[in-house]
Amino acid sequence: MDIKLEKKPWYIRYRYYLAGGILFLAFIIYVIILSAGPSKLRIDQENVQIAEVKNDKFMEYVDVEGLIQPILTIIVNARESGSVDRIVGEEGSLLQKGDTILVLENPDLIHNIEEQRDDLEKQLISFREKEIEMEQKSLTLQQQTLQTNYELARLQKSFNLDKEEYKMGIKSKAQLEVAEDEYNYNVKKAKLQRESLRQDSVVAIIRRIAEVSKLFIDSGIITIAAFISPNNDIREMAANIIGQEDFYEVYVSTPLTECERRDVKGLYAKARRGEIKNFTGISAPFEAPLHPALMLDTSKLSLEESVNQLLDLILPKIQIKK
Repeated sequence: MDIKLEKKPWYIRYRYYLAGGILFLAFIIYVIILSAGPSKLRIDQENVQIAEVKNDKFMEYVDVEGLIQPILTIIVNARESGSVDRIVGEEGSLLQKGDTILVLENPDLIHNIEEQRDDLEKQLISFREKEIEMEQKSLTLQQQTLQTNYELARLQKSFNLDKEEYKMGIKSKAQLEVAEDEYNYNVKKAKLQRESLRQDSVVAIIRRIAEVSKLFIDSGIITIAAFISPNNDIREMAANIIGQEDFYEVYVSTPLTECERRDVKGLYAKARRGEIKNFTGISAPFEAPLHPALMLDTSKLSLEESVNQLLDLILPKIQIKK
């Protein structure tokens, strides 16, 4: 007799699979809970090091291959051309500012420098000869002035004696008038010689300045000379010595009152009291330049503004010889 077997429920048939799935799901949930919750790491106290975190060199070497690019590339150009005579800084060597990289040789440049040096020595000799000539002329004029002053003092004594003799009736009025005319003539002559000596002294100073400036200009040096030139003839002389194409006249047209206000040495006050003779602008004449290349009134312009105007005049005229 057949026995009817009852069909088992599905969870009975698959109980092993269900148990395995439940265990796997529980494991997954456990792992998630551990990773999400607080964790504890148990280590020995002796192995713990506590230190302050700071920026420092990371002394760890990493062996990699790559192409190193320079942070800054500098192209060095020489002012003068030439062939390489000697290499001082080899490739890869560390150099400091001012170190020599290589030595160039240019025989033509050395030859030109020697020629310029010879020309400079010739100009210096010529300048010394002119200086000696001016000094001799000045000495001659000083001797003449000294002789004139001596004669003037002698004639003054003689004239005073003639006046006394005229009062005593020894000499006539005509003789006295002749002595007076001679004395007045020598007074005027002495005055002219003093003025000539003063003028010669100014001319000698300006000539020396112009000659030295010419030497600097011929050597390629820009020269700015500040001096007092009382008249246009002296300025024209300086321009002819230096060369009209290289001469630029700058007129500092500061008013006399402003010059006296700035005078910390009190020279203008002494000149007004007569303690300084032939002081330009006070007791000696001054001619303003007729056609200056630049006029600066420092009573209205600041020092920086005056310098900038001077540079604006000079810099465009500078030519670099290659």
